[in-house]
Order: sequence, then structure tokens, then C-alpha cells
Amino acid sequence: MSRIRFKGYSSFIKKTESKKDNPSGMYQWDEKDLRSVEVRSLSKVYTSILFPDIDLIDAFIWKTTPQGDVYWSKKYLREERLTKEDKQFLKALLDYHEYKPRLEANSSEQSTPF
Repeated sequence: MSRIRFKGYSSFIKKTESKKDNPSGMYQWDEKDLRSVEVRSLSKVYTSILFPDIDLIDAFIWKTTPQGDVYWSKKYLREERLTKEDKQFLKALLDYHEYKPRLEANSSEQSTPF
């Protein structure tokens, strides 16, 4: 494993370990983490939650995630199964990217104080 990939993986592990579970048991992902992911298809992100071995490769660009491309490659190749945290990340990613266009539209309508 290259040093860069290991550093990315270590960073991801630190982030997940530092996440505080809220009362519902869901991880809280930072907007920065979700914003950095290049999503190819929201519908494929959704189906990736249900069928990870089918649509995971086309859902988003793996290297733009906090986990990195090696992490998602193992999931896609069925070397590892999707964990509860993985599914929560995909759900948060889906929710963020569905909500983001509405948020940007509302912010463009705001008037400036000048």
C-alpha cells in the first residue's frame, strides 16, 4: 500500500473513531467530507446502498471520498462487505447531494446588506 493511500486510510479511521454517535446511532458526517465527493449519479448512490456490488463503481468517484479508492475497491470486489458505517455514509452522501441544490438556490436569492 502506498504511503499516500495509507495516510488517507489512517485519516478516515481517525475521523470515524472521532465521530460521536448521536442518540439514533448514526454517524455525523461533516459537510466538508460530503461536499468533496464527486457524485456521478444520485440514483446509483441510492442503489449502491441496496446492491453495492452492482452500482457502486458508477455511483461516485471513490478517490474523492474520505475513505479513498482502495477502500471502495475492496467493497466492490467483494473482498469486504459494506458495513453499517458505509451504508450510513452513502445515505448521508445521498441526503447531502439531494439537499445541496435547494440550499444553493435559496442562498442565491438572498439580498446583500449593501
